[in-house]
Amino acid sequence: MSTTAIHIEGLTKTFRRGRSRATRAVDGLDLHVPAGGVFGFLGPNGSGKTTTIRCLLGLVRPTAGNLELLGEPVPDGLPTVIRRVGSIVETPAFVPTMTARENLRLVAAIDRIGPRRVDALLEQVGLGDDADRAVRKFSLGMRQRLGVATALLKDPALVVLDEPANGLDPSGMREIRLLLRALGAEGRTVFVSSHLLGEIEQTCDAVAILRHGRCIASGRVADVIGRADAGLVVQVGDLRAAARVLVADGLAVELRSTDLHVAVPVDQAARVTRLLAAHDLWVTGMRPDHASLEERFFELTEQQPTATQLQEVA
Repeated sequence: MSTTAIHIEGLTKTFRRGRSRATRAVDGLDLHVPAGGVFGFLGPNGSGKTTTIRCLLGLVRPTAGNLELLGEPVPDGLPTVIRRVGSIVETPAFVPTMTARENLRLVAAIDRIGPRRVDALLEQVGLGDDADRAVRKFSLGMRQRLGVATALLKDPALVVLDEPANGLDPSGMREIRLLLRALGAEGRTVFVSSHLLGEIEQTCDAVAILRHGRCIASGRVADVIGRADAGLVVQVGDLRAAARVLVADGLAVELRSTDLHVAVPVDQAARVTRLLAAHDLWVTGMRPDHASLEERFFELTEQQPTATQLQEVA
């Protein structure tokens, strides 16, 4: 069994409109996705995520580059490996008047997959109690879970999902998050593209960040963020006096409206407490100030978050 789920080297895709106009959607992308767990494919809209997925699945022919799925070359090796790959690209479509069970059985029949597998999947994605309801009565989150069930019909080793939480309310996002984690825990590789930064951070073991069709950072989430913690948040009665004491001792301090950020490792919390207590400044609260994927994302992509993006992250 290959230890690599996805390998991309120098992927380039240029779309031509007319004789002179050309748009490069992916620009020399290199990406390595190890087998097992949940891998987040992160980037602003228009960064090349969906185009990359379409190239991987043989839906779009690359302009240049080498691609592999589960050790097989793409597109030549797709007939060999495609049964081990499940996918959702954009919004899954179902017959609205049919039930979830009927829709899933219809798709399963194409690959001669029996009803027991269908029933088991409906339970796995949390739709067992709603399996005989018409899909038109489903929430968007329930439709997305049914889409994931469709992607799992062939019991794939690799599941590729393009924006599975897009347009969901907080409850629907949580449903998808828990489902993706469970799939990764089973030993599958779940490759999920998204621009929802908070969801990626809570769901994924590792990530890659795209900008203008290139990978600008990849690895485990903590490694991409770049640090396990970014200092201490300290609450104290007199913030200005406390800041002066800490700066005098050589510590970097940021004065905020309700607390101080002190740039020291978490294991030096006692040092901060002793310094302040020696000046009759008593700490009322202290916690690690963890760096976030959101901060790292905007730092790397040099984008300022829009109001819409901030709502999505919340």
